[in-house]
Amino acid sequence: MSNPYLQAMDHAFQETMNDVCFLDAQPATQWLKDGISQVLFIRILEPFSGSLELSFPLELKRRIIENIHNQNWSEISPKTIDDTLLEILNILTGKFLDNYTQNKASYLIGLPVINYEKIADPPNNQLYLFNYDVEGLIAEVRLMIQGGG
Repeated sequence: MSNPYLQAMDHAFQETMNDVCFLDAQPATQWLKDGISQVLFIRILEPFSGSLELSFPLELKRRIIENIHNQNWSEISPKTIDDTLLEILNILTGKFLDNYTQNKASYLIGLPVINYEKIADPPNNQLYLFNYDVEGLIAEVRLMIQGGG
């Protein structure tokens, strides 16, 4: 898939997984299977209007949380888990927008939230899907640009 966002997202995702989550990631041709438990969502207000969603299976969520906190999943409070995941989305979005604007423009994003299903694709939006293999598990990033980008 060739689009103006691909390189910016690939670099941002790999850097976030490596530097923050201590996991290796690379672009994947496989798709995320059903069974995700949560969708991390953040609105992008500038330099374009849109949103970003991050989805991954429970096993990957568990690996990320245990790596970051260096504790067993069962020892970490649900609030800490959610806060950590939302911060990862903040970091990913910031890195993506830095890459996309080549650090030459400011950006504005909303507060990240956790949804329990993907947002329906509104008409006239351009949807970009990015899939990543994170040490054998598939993660998906959906970038929606309002008005077609």
